[in-house]
Amino acid sequence: MMKITTFIIIQILLCSISVVGQSISYYKGDSYPISHNVVNAIGSNGQIIGNRISLIQLEYPIINSLNITASYWAHKTWTEFSIDHPDTSLFGRAGFGHGSTRIKQRRYGLGMQYDILDFYNVLKVRLMGRVEYEKSFGGRSLSNSSIVRTLEPDDIIDYFPAIASIQTHPGSQFLPTIGFGVKLNLPWRLSLNADYNWTFGHRRSQTMFLEYSFQGEPQPTAEWFSDGTMRIVMVGVSLRILGEKNNVSKTINVFR
Repeated sequence: MMKITTFIIIQILLCSISVVGQSISYYKGDSYPISHNVVNAIGSNGQIIGNRISLIQLEYPIINSLNITASYWAHKTWTEFSIDHPDTSLFGRAGFGHGSTRIKQRRYGLGMQYDILDFYNVLKVRLMGRVEYEKSFGGRSLSNSSIVRTLEPDDIIDYFPAIASIQTHPGSQFLPTIGFGVKLNLPWRLSLNADYNWTFGHRRSQTMFLEYSFQGEPQPTAEWFSDGTMRIVMVGVSLRILGEKNNVSKTINVFR
């Protein structure tokens, strides 16, 4: 609650400077966390999976090509792992199993956008960067999982006994985020946006464990973790508050 209040205060302060020319944007997209393998399972590939995200962002123009931004977004992550039998000459395609819980995270960011190309004030290509404050919270989840795999060619079902569990690491960190985007101005004060971001974390936020046996022998517990490093792909719509309406210009500007 405190973080949401802080974000609202920041927005109010920015708005108090001047609302003319400001834009408010709403994005939907997907996050793709990078997983780090500590101990792999036999014939298994574990990874941290992202989820759909929703981002709200306020943009305030400094000069024609430079904006400062304030953003907020929340997302959830979970885990998956695929099982491949090590002897692929005996078994065909792999099955899939999972046992996890979703982990909540929130991020608050301050940053900048710079237009490197302005094509007749219709299409803009921009670079962006921001510093984000991430808050993670959750707990440990334990669930039994049977990894089901169809064996070719007789369609025999094979079960891979395992226990998968997730441990979250409540806490916070600051993360740098960089990226680029494309903005298409529409009539009136609307625009469409497509952004690609890469954010770099350094603190564990989620760890997955897989306890299992292979051919009747207990194996070392497999372990994977995520630290907030992820790729983010988003599309959104923006509305400029007051100011001039979108008009086609007669010039092409590069690094203006």
